[in-house]
Amino acid sequence: MQLKLKSTLGAISGVAGVVLLSRLLGFARELVIADRFGTSALYDVYLLGIMLSALVYGVYNFALFYLLVPFLSKRLEEEERGNKSTFLWQTATSVAFFSITLSGLLAIFAPYLLKPWLTGLTYVEQSIAEYYSRLTAIVVLFGAGEALLRAYLNVRKVHAYPALGYVVYNIVFISIVLLFSSTHTIGAIAYGWIFGLASQNLLLLILVRRFAPGMRFNMFLRREDVRHLFFTGVWLVAVESCRGIYFLIDRYFAVGFGKGVVSALNYSQVLIQLPESIVGFAIGAVAFPIMSHYATGGNSERFATVYEKTVSGAWFLAVPMATFMFVNAKPMVEILFKRGQFDSHSVMLTSAMIQPYIFTALALFVIGVSLRACYSRNWGKTVLVVTVSLLGLKVLTTTLFSKWFGYVGITTATSVSQLAYAIILVTVVSKRVKEVNSRLLASNAIRGGLAGCFAGICGYYSLNFIMADHVVVSRLETIISMLVSGITIIAVYVAIAWMMKFNKYMPGRMTNA
Repeated sequence: MQLKLKSTLGAISGVAGVVLLSRLLGFARELVIADRFGTSALYDVYLLGIMLSALVYGVYNFALFYLLVPFLSKRLEEEERGNKSTFLWQTATSVAFFSITLSGLLAIFAPYLLKPWLTGLTYVEQSIAEYYSRLTAIVVLFGAGEALLRAYLNVRKVHAYPALGYVVYNIVFISIVLLFSSTHTIGAIAYGWIFGLASQNLLLLILVRRFAPGMRFNMFLRREDVRHLFFTGVWLVAVESCRGIYFLIDRYFAVGFGKGVVSALNYSQVLIQLPESIVGFAIGAVAFPIMSHYATGGNSERFATVYEKTVSGAWFLAVPMATFMFVNAKPMVEILFKRGQFDSHSVMLTSAMIQPYIFTALALFVIGVSLRACYSRNWGKTVLVVTVSLLGLKVLTTTLFSKWFGYVGITTATSVSQLAYAIILVTVVSKRVKEVNSRLLASNAIRGGLAGCFAGICGYYSLNFIMADHVVVSRLETIISMLVSGITIIAVYVAIAWMMKFNKYMPGRMTNA
């Protein structure tokens, strides 16, 4: 199968366009929450209460999606050869049965598992956290439905339309928070999450029905399919659970630094993950089935080409975005969040966490591509070993850095562990697939990093040149200074990348994969 550049870039652009809209709405959702609750003790309690529901939802949704994509691809190929089956019904009922059980267990046991994070809170605050831990357990069921429907659409090469589900989700979420936050306080956030996911699943179900899946009903999957999915899924779930534990560790340490730190940590995470959640998601959604195709077909040369260009292109895009966020951390937080209950103290807490977090923003792009490469080649066990090893590094660095640097040490430790994770994953892929040129990847990383450093220095001085003589800076002046800084960073970065011949990884100049 010859995969053309134009069609691949068109698919990425299509996904990116819809995802951009959905992520902007998602960011607007966080702005609404910040306006209504700021970095308050009440919001801290809510975030602590939903930790396990959010963890299980994220892990299960991610693992199930990447488990089902190759499985459904194979079954669809069988169906196209004339082997009619009821695989979609079987998959749906099997997933539903397991998901309902998992949601029930989470609702029962989550409050007890949260006890270490709730020490130091009042009895009322602990009761509130326990209530929301049980209430939000149902999101696991909705997450499973989303993963199944999205996986089916993905293997049918429908990349952009499923992203509309995020748009619906965010619109419903924002509407519920705006309408009910005054009467239900933080409960409006939980209800927005639940009903937003339900609305998203309904849209995805309508999209799936357009493709007329087989209507013959059969209750459960075949025994051999269950066995295959179980043993493959164990590694995915284990890996994503370990990755998800990172934010549990962060919040465990954040609680000890006083009220509002957990909330500030959450806002900083939203900002740092925003570039990868838009651009990285679009790249990964298109690259994963391509890498899976070449991996299962044994075409290592094509696989290596796709991996090299995807990692390098992702890095090329990630560096200037991270550089801009590093230079403009404080004014960015002020412009985006400072209103309502989000005061100057909230700005100080959040912006202080962002700068050491920047390296996480870079690492996430590389991690996302590399994990998809590993999953496409069924290296789940190897990924698990790497993830568990780096979990120990995360605990150690967070313990030390939080003592040395205070709450800023939490995000510093995350950046150290995430960078190490990205480097090790790239090393694993390049060692196991001999056709991958590790020297080229290292050279591209260095060239992009150097260009980003020069661009950041220029952007910093342009920002301070405008702001230097102002004691009180208006919003308009802050926005203008950020725009000048951003334009400077992009111009310098592209110019230096061009001179270093790194410019060929610009999206419009990449050669055929």
